[in-house]
Parts: sequence; C-alpha cells; structure tokens
Amino acid sequence: MTANEGPSDYSEITQYYSLERKTLPPADPQLSRKEEIYWRRLQTGVFQNPVLHRKWHPKVVDPSCKKCKGRADLVHMVWTCPSYKKPHRNVASWEALFFSQTFEAQRRIIGLALEAAKSRGIPAD
Repeated sequence: MTANEGPSDYSEITQYYSLERKTLPPADPQLSRKEEIYWRRLQTGVFQNPVLHRKWHPKVVDPSCKKCKGRADLVHMVWTCPSYKKPHRNVASWEALFFSQTFEAQRRIIGLALEAAKSRGIPAD
C-alpha cells in the first residue's frame, strides 16, 4: 500500500483499522503477564475499586473512600484522594499517565493502584 492508495486486501484493511483504534501505548514488554493485565485494566478504567466492586456486591461494599469519605472510584482511589496531599493531581494528569511508554513509569502506576486497592481491602484480581 502506498501513501496515495488505500488498503487493498483483507490483511491491510484489518491492520489499517486496528492501528486507527490504538490511542494508548501498549504495555512495556518487560512487564510480567499479570502486570500487563493490571496496566490494561487501569487504562480502560476497570481496575478494581470500591465503586466498581459495589456493582457486584451492593450490600457488602461501601463505595465511599475510607480515608476521606468521597466517592472512591478508580481515579479517586489511586490519584486524587485529598488524603494524599498532592494538590496538583487531577483527572487530566491521571489520564496523561497512560501515555507513559517506559517500563519504570508503567510499573510505578501499577504499584500505586495495587497499594491503593490493598489499603482499601479491595482485591486487585
């Protein structure tokens, strides 16, 4: 396929659409399989958190933050809870984290999420 012509066979067409959908970088190859799963869950917003966990266990899980009593969704639990005393943290800076392509940055973010889940009694798996 040249720059002036579009995809011509099935393989090129599927590759074209696949690349068009990619908006976030893949997990670093140095991450373990488990860390790679955590990374994708964080990127897609389905990493375990009290608000999400309550959907499955409405009578068991309290969706409020144990530290500040705010709504403990994923962003709050890992990044924006006032108890962290990090005023520069907001939703935009949280979303920017997922464009990190380095092993160290991805591992750090995964570690923050795992620690936040553990401190709130939420299983990460």
